[in-house]
Amino acid sequence: MDAPERCASCRAAMPDSFDRTCTRCGWDNRVGMRKCVKCKGGAISLHEMIGYGPITGVFGLGGLLFWRLFGFWLGGMIVCIFCSFCGLISLLTMRYKCGNCGKGVEGRTLSADEKGLSRKRRLGYLIGTLALAAAAVALFLMFVAHLNSRYS
Repeated sequence: MDAPERCASCRAAMPDSFDRTCTRCGWDNRVGMRKCVKCKGGAISLHEMIGYGPITGVFGLGGLLFWRLFGFWLGGMIVCIFCSFCGLISLLTMRYKCGNCGKGVEGRTLSADEKGLSRKRRLGYLIGTLALAAAAVALFLMFVAHLNSRYS
């Protein structure tokens, strides 16, 4: 008697069917990707609410706008604060979920590679958020120093 075939992700016993998707964790053993257990077809991927693209757009376009309205120091500080909040929102809302139905995935079903990718992306957002917050503080201090030198 043959031993039952195991899932490549969670090592659970696979059912004898044509579909090689694990019913426990959603790992498709034929394709090598995680699928949603609820809707049986949506791909599971790492999502965040805002993301890198919109943050870069706010930083670029907002920087030009606020620079013209408030000057270099104060405008740069405002843009850095906005982008820091965007990075913080992305950091806090990042999770693996289905692209079709939006259902989240339990952490116990994720593989070590998926958890590692999530940790790396979270670390990137954390470093970016802290760097933008530090830049906002530095720009504010430069703004105060500029005002003191101008009016003293």
